[in-house]
Amino acid sequence: GETMGMARKRPVDVAFEIATDDGSIETTEGVMAYHAGDYLMTDISGDGRRWPVDPDYFARHYDIIEA
Repeated sequence: GETMGMARKRPVDVAFEIATDDGSIETTEGVMAYHAGDYLMTDISGDGRRWPVDPDYFARHYDIIEA
């Protein structure tokens, strides 16, 4: 039979900046658009990959540890 396990994604520290205008950013999934007020995330613990995050998602999934 199938067994179901539980897992927790390890926390990873990321740097962020807040976009002041609309634009696009190169990500591992291709070019992604972002809008003023979105967070532009950078993985500082690994390969430096970048991705945009909208403010609502950021508020639900990220904790600011240093401003």
